[in-house]
Amino acid sequence: MKGWALIIVAMLICIERPAAGGERWLVERARPAGAPAAGAAGAEAWAPAAAELMLRRDLGRLHGVTAPAKADVKTDIATLELNSLGSAKGETRITLGKFARASGLLVLDASPHADGNLEITLRVIDLGQAAREKTLSETAKGAADVESAVQRLAAGAAGFLGRTPSAEELAGMRRLSGLTKDGLIALAKGSEAKTPPEREALMKQATTLSPKAALAWHLYALELHAKGAMLDAISAYRGAITLEGDAPRTHYDLGNAFFDEKRYGEAASEYERAIALDPGEAASHENLVSALRMQNLGDMVAVLDEYRKATAGYDKSAVVHAETGRMLAGLAKVTEALAELRRAKELDPRDTVARYNLAHALEQAGKDDEAVSEYKELITLAPNYAKALNNLGRLYEKKGKDPLALYHYQKAVEYAPDYALAWNNLGILYGRRGQGRLEMEAFRQEVKLTPKDPFAYYNLGVACHRAGETKNAIEAYKKALELTPDDKPTHWQLAHAYERAGLWNLANAEWNAVLKLTPTPEEKATAEKHLKENEGK
Repeated sequence: MKGWALIIVAMLICIERPAAGGERWLVERARPAGAPAAGAAGAEAWAPAAAELMLRRDLGRLHGVTAPAKADVKTDIATLELNSLGSAKGETRITLGKFARASGLLVLDASPHADGNLEITLRVIDLGQAAREKTLSETAKGAADVESAVQRLAAGAAGFLGRTPSAEELAGMRRLSGLTKDGLIALAKGSEAKTPPEREALMKQATTLSPKAALAWHLYALELHAKGAMLDAISAYRGAITLEGDAPRTHYDLGNAFFDEKRYGEAASEYERAIALDPGEAASHENLVSALRMQNLGDMVAVLDEYRKATAGYDKSAVVHAETGRMLAGLAKVTEALAELRRAKELDPRDTVARYNLAHALEQAGKDDEAVSEYKELITLAPNYAKALNNLGRLYEKKGKDPLALYHYQKAVEYAPDYALAWNNLGILYGRRGQGRLEMEAFRQEVKLTPKDPFAYYNLGVACHRAGETKNAIEAYKKALELTPDDKPTHWQLAHAYERAGLWNLANAEWNAVLKLTPTPEEKATAEKHLKENEGK
């Protein structure tokens, strides 16, 4: 079927970019546990938001740990859905969305009491070990104690999930932020504001109320950055760094602002500084490579050389080997790529993106059996990794194991319903197995997801044509030709469909189109034969 060869090539060169690095945790706000305690109606409503804000910040200060926002999660790969996490407070339904490096889930519940204290409860769920969990609690005695209470919770959560903070990390978490009570309230309100202007105004207010708080300046910089006020954002990021000292996330965000300003050399310097402070943060490595590419105008050999110079001192960083391996694979230096990716796996066997790239590089090297084993290990580690499921299905199909291929394609689209390539592969397999209705449905899903892809319409047309739905086949072929008017195979198929519908003149127009598109001798003879036969009809 048309498009299959192109799809295979595309899969072989699509080495995965790393997700933002470190262990990935998602902070979710628990449902309210009922009516507030008597007399608590006047308690400050900002307190739960403040606790969540502090938790995100303190997790971000731990080496190799990120607590992404929901917007970040949407860009990841596999779909992870937890539908029933029981607790004493009742069922909590949480959908994380697309999430590749799921390690832990944090469910935060902050309840203000009439005496002004804030009871903060944190359910820590280890997704890597059969969803074992632990509940931690702290009482913040007034606004001034919110930060220290949440710092203790963050350290406890990290320890439970196997990421015990170092003494240096704990000292950094305990460093005074300079936030006043009013500044903290402004930040908390800003984190819940519904519109960007409201958020920006509150963040700016926080910097006025707490001018020595690095967190306030950092969050204000993010708002300025989001609205495109890049020079002001750069100034605010630098202010945060001056107040807090070197913080990898702030250097990373400052690098992004320079990148968006097309100041790629300065961006690269900030990413390098972020890497020096936290070599395990994959996003800094990825963006450093992007900045180097912009400076070298696509010369990937030069980019690789520059990246190696910048990371020469980090031989024990799994991320460095994973990123180097990804670039080597893109340059078709497969043997070297495999060595780097295997080293990344040795240093961090839980890095699912590096494991995916290793399996993919094994495919490039023609080591299909090893690739199958690697994908199977990866899926054991991350059962909902849709791209791994799809690729494993394709390898099984290549080996003639259609039932296994079908199972993995079906799982891929179950976990990632917007994964067009998996729908394509599923449709092709259904077609070869003679399951016409399912074949059409798979290609209809692909068309919905890729409405600008002529091959998707072509495949849908073939499926409908084969199932006897001639009208639908004609519409699909016509749509494909709107996108690629000079595609000879589509004109050929449309000519046959028009003949089946008894539309001889329209069929002849398509055969004439075939003759204008450099047909082979056999194609020319067939087209001329059809034209002659149709003339008398």
